[in-house]
Amino acid sequence: TTVIWGILCQAAHCRIADVNIQVTAGGTCTYGAGVDTPGSTGSAEGCVFERVLIQGNGGTLTNGFAVSPTHAGAGVDISQTGFLSCRAYVVSNAGFLLGNAGTSGNVLNAHFFDCQAAIGTYGLYSSNVNFEWFGGDFGKNTYSDIYISAATAAASVIQGCRSENSARLLYATSAATNSLTALRDVTWVSSGAKVSALGDVINYNMSGSLVLDNVAITGIGSASVTPVIILAAGPSGGLLTVTASGLQTAQPLHQLFSATPSQTVQ
Repeated sequence: TTVIWGILCQAAHCRIADVNIQVTAGGTCTYGAGVDTPGSTGSAEGCVFERVLIQGNGGTLTNGFAVSPTHAGAGVDISQTGFLSCRAYVVSNAGFLLGNAGTSGNVLNAHFFDCQAAIGTYGLYSSNVNFEWFGGDFGKNTYSDIYISAATAAASVIQGCRSENSARLLYATSAATNSLTALRDVTWVSSGAKVSALGDVINYNMSGSLVLDNVAITGIGSASVTPVIILAAGPSGGLLTVTASGLQTAQPLHQLFSATPSQTVQ
């Protein structure tokens, strides 16, 4: 059986709670659950998902949860989507997918509390949607726990979470200007074998501001693996300011970063 959606909310203020979605052998599902408007205009704001588990279990699950993956643009209003204690496991793409190929609209302010995303290519993939992720876990994601392919001027925050055995913690690339991304009180642990080929745990290629506050990076396998954090100012050639405090790594600070001259590290 092949389906596009497991559960789809197409109106404002829907609530989905205490559901277990499994894609078993012979099944194919593109989006396990999420929010999208019926057409290129419409509103589906304020939807909430609570204690929803989605996982591939012998079948093919492309994305666990999705917010506005099909329709995006000026006529789409999908804001204030909330996820509480939701889990996405064993996906071929993203545990949580936000946005549609960088097409901007009023798709913003996704909120995650105590969620988990593991065993996928990406834990959370965001395309032009700002978000807040508090608590929870990532793990065994083969490209990155957080991937930002396009960004807005609004802030995105990742705080109080832990990751184990993923290839990267954060990968971001966007031509947007004045973006703000903050990682606070985050622990990233790896066995060493699963780290990306470059050895980079954070690869940030956007202009604006990156805040790293109490971020612990351990288990890369060798203190000689450098740089761990790769910085660039984005395709637009803007300015990136990095503010780092309380970093915990085996690498010394002067070997930790790789940055072009247009970056400022404080």
